[in-house]
Amino acid sequence: MCLLYLYLQSRTPVTYDPNPVTLPPGYLWVDFQCKGDGYYAVANECDTFIDCNHDKAYKYLCPDGLHFNPAAKRYEYPCAYPSEVKCVAGAVEQIPKATDQCPNQYGYYAIENGDCSKYIMCQEGAATVMECPMGLVFNSEISICDWPSNVPQCSPSVFKDFVCPDPPKDNDGLVSDIIYKYRFGNQCKQYIACQLGHPRLLSCDGGLAFDEASQSCIDEDYVRCAAPNTQE
Repeated sequence: MCLLYLYLQSRTPVTYDPNPVTLPPGYLWVDFQCKGDGYYAVANECDTFIDCNHDKAYKYLCPDGLHFNPAAKRYEYPCAYPSEVKCVAGAVEQIPKATDQCPNQYGYYAIENGDCSKYIMCQEGAATVMECPMGLVFNSEISICDWPSNVPQCSPSVFKDFVCPDPPKDNDGLVSDIIYKYRFGNQCKQYIACQLGHPRLLSCDGGLAFDEASQSCIDEDYVRCAAPNTQE
């Protein structure tokens, strides 16, 4: 039997620290000239890379849904989510290994016809419903929880029936971008900041509370609040 075949079969999965997933075994890449130890991209491929170790080159495939991160340093995990590493237009990706709720084995995805303040996290093809921090919604274009103003098709239910007043206009008839702030329900620390008609839920730091008169966070001892630790 070919000695090269036996050698490759003996290769164990490569792991890194931190290690969210385990990479599959690599194989000897005989057509690549290493220029020192480290990771190298493969031309026109998004999710494969070459690991050069002591002048020997091994080609690896990132888990389904992840891309090779060319910025990864030696012994760092070399694969990242597409929101962190964009794929070059026209580059090849592996065939997705989809499950019932996950388009890929790994990734973050919007819930179809669901609450925008939630999203699906996929790991090894298993889906888990996650919630964005209060006041944020899931932005499927960049796969993160974002301000509602950046996701106009969605509005978090946390604002309930609150609508930002129409922003005033200046002497030239232009819409003012001044930020106006309003207390969030009965909350002392949380408030809604409106800019150009878009709401953002914000919170004062520890020891401070929102004062509507000054439109700022001040010492909580000087703020009268009916229910400081409850929401409407």
